[in-house]
Amino acid sequence: MNSQASTEQRPQSNKSILDEIKKLKESLNSLTSQMADQSKVVQQLKQEVNVLKQNKNEPDTNCKQFSPENPLRIPASINIGGFQPPQVLSIQGQVPHDAIQFSVALKNASSGNSMLHINPRYNSGFVQDQAALRTDFTTGFGWGPEETSGGNPFPAGQPFRMDIECGSDCYMVSGYVT
Repeated sequence: MNSQASTEQRPQSNKSILDEIKKLKESLNSLTSQMADQSKVVQQLKQEVNVLKQNKNEPDTNCKQFSPENPLRIPASINIGGFQPPQVLSIQGQVPHDAIQFSVALKNASSGNSMLHINPRYNSGFVQDQAALRTDFTTGFGWGPEETSGGNPFPAGQPFRMDIECGSDCYMVSGYVT
């Protein structure tokens, strides 16, 4: 009887092993399919990143440009049409020698709220000239804190370039003498 009992257990044991192998194969096939899907997503993301990198280095053909031959009249209001990450707004100009201040303001066209206000000041009574930057003016709430650290990167009498990069939760402002 012992030989019959051990013979009867083997088929059940083999059957459970085969069932387990079948389940493992199904799991492996499912994981392989998921990995292939994830690989496709990764490839798409890489392509999107490459497009963004290329676009950042290429001039925007929809860009509104003003030249020394056709300068922008000051004060000016320009609709830049939805300033969103990762776009960069570049402003080039020259501050007059006797300037007291100038300002750049980005406003939401629909609400009228100022999203960013940059106000380089000259002869302001401080040890050095400074540039003040404020963000997030919301009607009924007022301005966020004024940032004045770092001096003024836009010297009076010299041509400059100001780049304003739109981030997901902030603006990055850079100033250069050109």
